[in-house]
Amino acid sequence: MQLLLDPGIPSGKLWERYQRSRVQRRPSGAVPCISGACMLTTRDMIDQMGLLDEGFDFYYEDVEWCHRTWQHQRQVAYIAEAVIVHLGDQSLSKVKVWAKQSEYRSALRYFRQYYGITYAQERWLWRITVLSFLLRGLVFLLLAVVQRRDTYARVYLYLWHWLLQQPPQRQSHEQSPI
Repeated sequence: MQLLLDPGIPSGKLWERYQRSRVQRRPSGAVPCISGACMLTTRDMIDQMGLLDEGFDFYYEDVEWCHRTWQHQRQVAYIAEAVIVHLGDQSLSKVKVWAKQSEYRSALRYFRQYYGITYAQERWLWRITVLSFLLRGLVFLLLAVVQRRDTYARVYLYLWHWLLQQPPQRQSHEQSPI
């Protein structure tokens, strides 16, 4: 769904509003994952499961930790009554190439590690991401021309070019189709 909404609204504001409205209506209870921006846990949980995996550069360390929580037969919960102010992405107030690259690599690592994605699935994910970066770059380029101001066009077109040079490679243990 995000792929369909975000290219036309490059800042992702429509997607963010949709997600925020879903969260605002959600009751307290078990959820698959929460943001690492605000996690509360016990020392016992940390001793049992370990810390966040530093092998994930950016974005997926909290997703992976929640995954491990469920694997240890523990719950991850959302508390609707809690009020947290998170000024999201203050460290990334501008689109940072390295952050987007890291997010892509971390997502691949996570899905390889826990879901054993196949070469075909990884290639599909790669194509979708290539298309997303290209569409965002083109929309930002159009906005730059129309509004006569600098946008993130160069960043996303750079990311698109970078990703074209990162096609999935077959793992040595995978067999080629006959």
